[in-house]
Amino acid sequence: MKQIESLINLLKRIKEKGKLEFLSEDATKLGIILPILQCLEWEIFDTDIVVSEHKIGSNRVDYALFHKGKPTVFIEAKRIDEDLEKHQAQLLKYSFEEGVKLAVLTNGKSWWLYLPLSEGSWEQRKFYALGLLEQDVEKLAQKFVEFLSKDNVLSGDAIKKAESELCNLGDIKTFAENLPIAWNKLIEEADEILIELLAEKCEEICGKKPEDDTISKFILSFNKPLIEKKVYKVENIKEEKTPTKIPTLYKSTYINTTITSFVFEGKKYLVSTWKDLLVKMCELMKSSYGESFDRVLAVKGPRKPYFSNTEEDLRAPYLISGTKIYVETNLNAGRIVKVVQRMINLFGKSESGLQIENK
Repeated sequence: MKQIESLINLLKRIKEKGKLEFLSEDATKLGIILPILQCLEWEIFDTDIVVSEHKIGSNRVDYALFHKGKPTVFIEAKRIDEDLEKHQAQLLKYSFEEGVKLAVLTNGKSWWLYLPLSEGSWEQRKFYALGLLEQDVEKLAQKFVEFLSKDNVLSGDAIKKAESELCNLGDIKTFAENLPIAWNKLIEEADEILIELLAEKCEEICGKKPEDDTISKFILSFNKPLIEKKVYKVENIKEEKTPTKIPTLYKSTYINTTITSFVFEGKKYLVSTWKDLLVKMCELMKSSYGESFDRVLAVKGPRKPYFSNTEEDLRAPYLISGTKIYVETNLNAGRIVKVVQRMINLFGKSESGLQIENK
């Protein structure tokens, strides 16, 4: 189907481009939301069909998709790093008051879909969540078409499919199958929020927070996956004894490994610790971008900053040479790599320019 193919290609381009978390709200609208609507065959340049800043009393909704002079879908857009949960009540209140059957709350990378006129709390009216970064693009494209394509919205098929999804949310089997998978991901990747929660709880008990790396190793060694992974036998592959160059794009965790060096934009740097990688990359970016380097202050974790002008904001601050900016060094290997990747993206560089040699 041509519509799905064009949408798959668009979603792939959005994912490959990276740097999503640094987009402004306007950039999110122009670079993600409107192109997706266009692929779904909404005439984005027809101001009678795709109405921007649609007025509702003294308030406004970012987009209203019209048919025969009446709104059929409301879309509220937020910044890429915005927490959507605190905005759903407002959107659904507007939708309910206007009798709009389908509503979308999105920050570009997450799309929350609602049936505003159904029963229950605002949260219970959410029937589906689309994640541009996490979910398979083929499935994403299919779901976008099912719920938001112009043809399906106008024919009523989108509402029927949405109502079916809402009924299926109570399917215990679905959760029984996917909760263990979600848990495995938290454990195997030493999830950032899980680390912070454990650190805070430990501090409540004994008065001190353990090091990030200590918690990560505890998570990985103490907990076993709830679902065993399939092991595939591969013949004629010898065990690698020497350091192996691994592109950062394809390795999810570096915990319990030792870094020996890294290559950035063709130049090799010898390091002996993961902290050395973080510090050296900060220095390289400072050298390249001068006063613009203070943009790194926008790189934050889910519960704490990674960079700050105030030493007290960080647990293990390190003053970056030639600046008044401190970087958090109490991070495990996996988190250090993610911070470095985000910093690379922030300055318009590609992650593929960084390779790590570890053992």
